[in-house]
Amino acid sequence: MQSSQKGLLYATLAFTLWGFFPFYFTQVSHIPPLEILANRIIWSALLLLFIIYLRNIWSSIGGILRHPKQKYALTLSSVFIALNWGVYIWAIDNQRIFEASLGYYINPLVNIVLGVLFLGERLRRLQWLAVLLATIGVIFQVMQLNHVPWVALCLAFSFGFYGLIHKKISEDAVPCLFLETLLLLPIALMFLGYLSTSGQGPMLWKIPDWGLLILAGPVTVIPLLLFSTGVKTVAYSIIGFLQYIVPSLLFFLAAFVYDEPFSIDQLITFLFIWTAIIFISIDAIKHSNNKAKVRNQS
Repeated sequence: MQSSQKGLLYATLAFTLWGFFPFYFTQVSHIPPLEILANRIIWSALLLLFIIYLRNIWSSIGGILRHPKQKYALTLSSVFIALNWGVYIWAIDNQRIFEASLGYYINPLVNIVLGVLFLGERLRRLQWLAVLLATIGVIFQVMQLNHVPWVALCLAFSFGFYGLIHKKISEDAVPCLFLETLLLLPIALMFLGYLSTSGQGPMLWKIPDWGLLILAGPVTVIPLLLFSTGVKTVAYSIIGFLQYIVPSLLFFLAAFVYDEPFSIDQLITFLFIWTAIIFISIDAIKHSNNKAKVRNQS
């Protein structure tokens, strides 16, 4: 199998695993979301430390730590990823999977806007139209439901800013995520320690709970490793299409597995978002074809 085919397989598998995350988090839904988040941080940090030891990539960590800007960037990105993880866990725990899927549908559009605001990128006409349609969809939901879809917007913007920060960091994903979890580790340990002293948290977990919570490490790290391996040999335009696997699977699970209520107002919002995605996809194909023509002519 060629490296590009392997890369496509790894990336597809990563997005598929992310899409099936609700199956894991519903198994631990009887545990408060903050306790799950703390365990996700602790066990991910330990597993990443083991991977770094096996791969002997300590120099990458040293390289990051020697640059103050990268240290500050990772400190900020650790806040965004913790927020993203926490809100996602809360959404699954509170039967808000539809809204979580909306957030990950919106995320690519948020990335486009952040690129304009912070990276000096320019929007093409179809991109402008897609952003406008997505904005109308969100505004419609606010007007109909009388509340901001904060879960969707928080997931979209937290992951958008997380990705924006990582565009400025050239190091591999593993040492970066390790340092992010390492920064969050003292808070997670202190939180669980406080719960233990008051007879809560770990003191109430049963043996199966411990097993499931330890699994939070592999559940977090394995898709990331697959993605970081696959993205190196797959065109980024293809990655752009593959990322819609996640919200599509979330939408399917919410509708057909977890029987979440789905109103006509939500459907209209999703129709706006899906139409925006169609325009984004058409634009990506046209832009990719134009770049290929330019390369061939040169």
